[in-house]
Amino acid sequence: KNTRDVRDVVLKMPYRGYWDEEEEDSLRDAVQKHGIGAWERMRHDPEFKVLKGRTGVQLKDKWRNLIKFQHLRRGEAESAPRRIY
Repeated sequence: KNTRDVRDVVLKMPYRGYWDEEEEDSLRDAVQKHGIGAWERMRHDPEFKVLKGRTGVQLKDKWRNLIKFQHLRRGEAESAPRRIY
């Protein structure tokens, strides 16, 4: 096992480190499915299990950075549903 797997299983700590492509793609898909703001729902969705190791705050911050630095596909930010509170 790599250190990320060991930390998640043994210490139940969120993963801190660089995001890989699989995580970014899962975050994009999760936002399209659940909407902006449903960060904890995304983490617990079995379809996006790769996000389980991240906190809701990490998901929110990464999404904001994807928008800020224009790392989203054309129209992706605008088409993401907003969570209704």
